[in-house]
Amino acid sequence: MGQEPRAPRAPADPSSLSGAKDLNGSSSVEARQPKPFVAG
Repeated sequence: MGQEPRAPRAPADPSSLSGAKDLNGSSSVEARQPKPFVAG
């Protein structure tokens, strides 16, 4: 149950950048999140 509310937040969270990259595209995510964060 605790993960349910986190599901919609996954694409916005830096931890789930991998998932957001597939949905919004790497270019879209890179523009929203700092480059050092994605590279790290």
